[in-house]
Amino acid sequence: MERFDIDRFNKRCNSLSNVSNKNRNMAFDRFEWPKDIDENEWWYPRELLTVYGSDYYDENNIEQLIKLSKAEMVNQFSLNIHNERILINEILMQIENGNLSAEACDYLHHFVEEENQHMWYFNKFCRKYYGKVYGMKSASIGKSDFAEISNYLVFARIYIFEEVGDFINREVSKHQGVNELVRNINKAHIEEESRHISFGKAYLQHKGEELLATLKLESKDALKNSINSYMRLMVESSYNPSSYKDSGYSNCLKMRSDLIEFNDRNGRNKKFVQSPSKFFEKIGVI
Repeated sequence: MERFDIDRFNKRCNSLSNVSNKNRNMAFDRFEWPKDIDENEWWYPRELLTVYGSDYYDENNIEQLIKLSKAEMVNQFSLNIHNERILINEILMQIENGNLSAEACDYLHHFVEEENQHMWYFNKFCRKYYGKVYGMKSASIGKSDFAEISNYLVFARIYIFEEVGDFINREVSKHQGVNELVRNINKAHIEEESRHISFGKAYLQHKGEELLATLKLESKDALKNSINSYMRLMVESSYNPSSYKDSGYSNCLKMRSDLIEFNDRNGRNKKFVQSPSKFFEKIGVI
């Protein structure tokens, strides 16, 4: 991969800031919010359901599958709410610690503004049409005694989360069988997240080159393990026992375990982290 020097990185940040300025969309008046949504509409494509193709998938019980499509879309929106709140805090801390260029800090303020608006419309949808937001267990990508590694892991975590979300957003937004508002929210999220992903890749490549040049083998292995573990965590967060319970399933913890194992075997789980996996491999981090 072509070397990514600091001047090029800063130019990328300036470009992203300019695009954010030109394409600012206020979420608060971006969508039409109907009073109700038809109970028979899908919110999540059936092909993305965690039960798809398994013994838990019963085409004769379409009503339960539609309920699950709602619960699993709300679970994804809820994960966005919680993770974006966490990443906003982490980004602000990175800005304050003085280790980033002025160009990077300027763009990250756009980043924070956009993520705050995303949280608002995900939260509004969940509470208005589903009555709640799902909780999320606290999760960490890991820490290191070396500040440089810990800082790198912050941005790695953000990038992985956003790549997984982008995969889901693109699949949902193009699926004509899904409710129009749900598709529009997913489509809107793609537009701004693409810039966030671009920043993340630029930063991780730029800093990764510096980091790998100084790390001992055991520290490189620890970095690799932390990144792989977080990608796995992002995949498994889609399997929420509460969403199964709300959809009328029983023995939901066993169901979760069965489905993770089933989708590991059929390759479904790898699809969600295919893009970040290839990127980290390409820059030599994993």
